[in-house]
Amino acid sequence: MTIKQKKVSELVIDELRDMIQSGELKDGDKLPNQVEFAVQLGVSRNSLREALNKLALLGAIEQRPRTGTIVKASNPILLANQFEVPVIEDMQTTLEFIQARRFVEMGTVELAAENATKSEISKLEKQLRQMEKAIKNNEPELYIEIDQKFHLSIAQASHNRFMVNQLMTFHSYISQFMLAFSTMTNILQQSYQEHQQIYEGIRDRDQEKAVSTIRSHILRMEIPIKELSPDLFKQLKIINQKNGG
Repeated sequence: MTIKQKKVSELVIDELRDMIQSGELKDGDKLPNQVEFAVQLGVSRNSLREALNKLALLGAIEQRPRTGTIVKASNPILLANQFEVPVIEDMQTTLEFIQARRFVEMGTVELAAENATKSEISKLEKQLRQMEKAIKNNEPELYIEIDQKFHLSIAQASHNRFMVNQLMTFHSYISQFMLAFSTMTNILQQSYQEHQQIYEGIRDRDQEKAVSTIRSHILRMEIPIKELSPDLFKQLKIINQKNGG
């Protein structure tokens, strides 16, 4: 058994959570500028920026032009602890992950089809084109990166911060899963086609189409997993661990 080490950005979020719980940071407090704050925390500016971007998406901080970064300590999302389980641990764990993801994403897509703005729909379309280009250029890792951004953009388009929080929690899990299975024949091409249909459902305000497609898209992931032999699953687990999963 291996213990998964947290990313530096996740440690930064943990540190901010501790500062709020101890009373060192309060609702409405302004954080130091990023250069000073990175030195204070002993991390790189890139790691700090990644952590702040995640917290901004969750509504736990507010980044105001010409003002700085303001803490919203009253937001319960910032204080929530994340549940860490290796997705590629065994077949049952992976199937449980897919089941949980299915229900979260179905709800997120349904809300996005109702609430997405024109600019948010345009953003999804742009990400689709980037995914298509990544497939043509045989860049699976880039495809996975954009794929995750696409799903997060859907969560943002739901205009429900708790849905965004759920997708952020799933973020590392989805990365583990996709990196392990992206080498399977035609999986990315099929994934792209389904993402196209999800986008069309959101664009057309067709909740039934969007929800049905995301459900089929995620359920389809169960098929290759169930067909894997125990030995091959162990190989995928080893590959995933090397990738940091």
